[in-house]
Amino acid sequence: MSLRWCESPGNAARIAALSADQAPTAIIGCPHMGSSASDAYLWRAVDAEGEVLDVLVQTRRNKRAALKLMRKLLKKYGFVPDKLVTDDLRSYGAAASELGLAKRHERG
Repeated sequence: MSLRWCESPGNAARIAALSADQAPTAIIGCPHMGSSASDAYLWRAVDAEGEVLDVLVQTRRNKRAALKLMRKLLKKYGFVPDKLVTDDLRSYGAAASELGLAKRHERG
């Protein structure tokens, strides 16, 4: 099974450049895990310090999958982050809008 990031290489540098004083910030990435039999996407959320907050494996990269991860995070941690940084996948923006987080959402 291979693991390939679906975000651009420049996003990793921008995410790494975030300082800890910008916390709480949630950063969501979606690497592709593929084999010849089936494909899956590993949705993961990390904070500004690089700690993994949560991981979710889905077979799709749509709004429903993004909503599932975001709702899971909001329920688990009980607060809304000051900033939500994602890659350019459009389903993140749609999910953030539905949850009322559109003003806090930034594409990295």
